[in-house]
Amino acid sequence: MARLAASYPTSVVVPIALIGTRQCMQPKTHKFPRLWKKLTFHAGEGITWLQWLADPAGGDMDAESLNAIARGEDHEIRAALSKLYRKFTDQLMGSISALGAP
Repeated sequence: MARLAASYPTSVVVPIALIGTRQCMQPKTHKFPRLWKKLTFHAGEGITWLQWLADPAGGDMDAESLNAIARGEDHEIRAALSKLYRKFTDQLMGSISALGAP
């Protein structure tokens, strides 16, 4: 998710929780969806990759720190981006859990 968000840094990522999907159609149990079962949909506040990078509770990066990463060697750039991707994904999954997803 984070790599996709970084590829399109101005597109909004919205955390969404679907509750009740297992009752609607359990893997290896139901052949067809049970459409009469109740599903609940919760959506959180959206954020772009650029907003998240600048946010102190998110990536907490400024232009100088991003330039420092860009000036590094390839393996340093990949390592720094990997840490940012992991933090973004972890925070997004935390938001989805807070919305009530199992």
